[in-house]
Amino acid sequence: MRGDFVRNEFLKKGNLLAPVLHERKIAAVRIGHTEADDSWDGYRFVEDDYPASFQKGESFCIDFGEHCTGYLSFVMTAPHQYPDAPTKLRFRFAETLQELGTPFEECKGNFCRTWLQEEIFIADDPDSYSLRRRYAFRYVEVKIEIAKAPICLDRFVATGFTSANWTQLKPVQFPERLAQLDKVGCNTLSECMQRVFEDGPKRDRRLWIGDLRLQALGNYETFDNLDLVLRCLYLFAGYTKPGKHT
Repeated sequence: MRGDFVRNEFLKKGNLLAPVLHERKIAAVRIGHTEADDSWDGYRFVEDDYPASFQKGESFCIDFGEHCTGYLSFVMTAPHQYPDAPTKLRFRFAETLQELGTPFEECKGNFCRTWLQEEIFIADDPDSYSLRRRYAFRYVEVKIEIAKAPICLDRFVATGFTSANWTQLKPVQFPERLAQLDKVGCNTLSECMQRVFEDGPKRDRRLWIGDLRLQALGNYETFDNLDLVLRCLYLFAGYTKPGKHT
């Protein structure tokens, strides 16, 4: 009983340290498709003109210009006639051009296939929509699987979230190349800083003690979010299993 009381107290302390998630919106920068080439990841992004409308069976790819961990929103309109049936869309999210260019059906591996970032979405009427699930991505492939009438899809926005406060980032002086690498590293860390330190924002999305140590060390030198580290330690303490000494 005493052990349960102590664990509950740790959980209360951890919950009191729940962070504020900072929001940023990223608009899509270009539309196009992928083509195989001889680059290191085997694909390149080819920009296309934005069509006036899309029909059943057509697809296109969106590039947001940077990586984002968050939610996708868009607007669907019917420029020619009102569709008298729901529209079925398939979204596929990718972090790299290789992932974007490779059909998920060709993916091999032992991890659960539900970690592949895709979603079937049914739009009942022309309207503004936001997908419910969170994704980690830079690119999005959109396929119009079923559409009773031509539709227009635009105003794609990625809304990212992190508990890292970029205004608190500790300044450093690096040569240009190292500064670019440091920026990428800070962005990677910030996207793992959600309500806890996640081992990765794309797959697993869990708090692990080994990852926490490495992330905390990086955090001390960058965003210095001590409350998030303390919150994670309290959560670990609160979720320990009862033992013979408790």
